[in-house]
Amino acid sequence: MSQIKIIEKITVNQLEMSLKKRDWLEGSVMFNHGGYQSLDFPVGTVEYCQLNDIELQAWGSLGQGIYSGRPLKEPIDESVKNTRVLVAKLAKEKNISKESIVVAWLLKHPSNIRPVIGSTNEERIKSISESTEIELTREEWYDLFVSARGNVLP
Repeated sequence: MSQIKIIEKITVNQLEMSLKKRDWLEGSVMFNHGGYQSLDFPVGTVEYCQLNDIELQAWGSLGQGIYSGRPLKEPIDESVKNTRVLVAKLAKEKNISKESIVVAWLLKHPSNIRPVIGSTNEERIKSISESTEIELTREEWYDLFVSARGNVLP
């Protein structure tokens, strides 16, 4: 956060943020519960950006496809398996792609995150654009978060 103050008139901060890379969220949620010091993300960055009208852009927003169907090597972490099942279930219920569910999860966060999609595949980009047409409920968003982290919140 202090590095941002050094640069004048910053308008965008591009960070790795996804359902897979949740340190940006864990730091805020777990601040008073210990363990947040081991996170790979400066605590308070998201909040600082929100308070200072700095747009957050999320690179890696698809989490390398681990929840949307990319083939994975064994052994697969139980939280990844469970989250893949949940993403597939929500995608089927809402009749959209699994990638759109993963991106919609980021879009639901109140900090107005702008996902950066690294694909150049036109069909995939069209498919992912569905994420702006649906809104996850708070319960769906929370269920995805808890599933991906692999344990309940305190």
